Amino acid sequence: MSAVRLEPYPGERPASRADHIRAQWHDGRLLVGLGVFGLGVALPEAIRWLAGVDGRILAFPVLVAVGAGAVLWGLYKRRAVSRYAQAAIAVAAFDQAGPIGGEEQFERAVAHGRRTHELTFAVSADLSGGAADVPVVEELARCAQRAIGLAERFMPGSQQLDLIPTMRLHVGFWFGAHFRRSQATPIVLWQPTKNGDGYAYYPTVMLSLPAPLGGVAGRVDPPFVPSVEPLTDRAPARVGLAVSVRRRDAASEERIRAKCRDIEVDQLLWLRSMSNNGLSPDTETFTAALDQVEREWVDRLPATATSYVAFLDTTVTLAIGIGARLADTGPVDWVAYTKDRTGAGLVRFPPARAGS
Repeated sequence: MSAVRLEPYPGERPASRADHIRAQWHDGRLLVGLGVFGLGVALPEAIRWLAGVDGRILAFPVLVAVGAGAVLWGLYKRRAVSRYAQAAIAVAAFDQAGPIGGEEQFERAVAHGRRTHELTFAVSADLSGGAADVPVVEELARCAQRAIGLAERFMPGSQQLDLIPTMRLHVGFWFGAHFRRSQATPIVLWQPTKNGDGYAYYPTVMLSLPAPLGGVAGRVDPPFVPSVEPLTDRAPARVGLAVSVRRRDAASEERIRAKCRDIEVDQLLWLRSMSNNGLSPDTETFTAALDQVEREWVDRLPATATSYVAFLDTTVTLAIGIGARLADTGPVDWVAYTKDRTGAGLVRFPPARAGS
């Protein structure tokens, strides 16, 4: 029996009359209905006005124009909604050694998908913290792709599909590395953020073919300051990448250096954030960040390097994007690290084998 679960959920019906009215306004049905009603009332009188030209009921031609405008606006909204993402995939890897609340985050992601999409797939797996987790995460990526294929089959014509991940950063990197970008429909990664008393979701980066979404990052300054730190005197065979969306303190950076010495990393590419507030919650900023990570890595990667290490202090969607950009052609050559539950240590994926 597979350790990965895939469950489909239909979109939720509005819970109240007010929610139902808001949904009809959002997708244009209310506008079309009001416009048609206005045209039905005003059009006969407008024809009489045009025939008589006596100036008695000038308001009726105005109402006809308003009604026609409402119908056109409503049809435009209907077209926009029908072409927008109609299906969502909520995907989660529950790690008992990770932060508490992963199941709750996943439930919120599924609920958000059902509120805003016609069809939502929930894909999840439990991790044990050992070497057996590697095939589980690989199967999780394949199952997410299977859900995307089903979404494309049942919801044809969507401009994009939405992927809402819940997993730790190093697992997200590995998931992204195995998430082959072979879908015909672009995949948008959504990130949760605290919003008042609840949570909201916003789009971050798009995984598309044949190349990532372009044209938006140029409007946003790259958020990282790059620098290369040599750690040994030999030709770099194992190199590392350290990405942080917030400024690290000296102790955190020294922990990374100590881990690099322990696992014999020869050279480390630092991508330090210019801000201590994280990335702005918008697609342009996240795309600029992901583009910069890929560009700096490709430009500075030594030709002699054969194995790679990633130290991640980012968001889960950025971790998935980095894995998809840098490691999709050779994930077995990569190891990803992130902070442990205490924040004072580092944990890796794939997990170390016994005795290594």
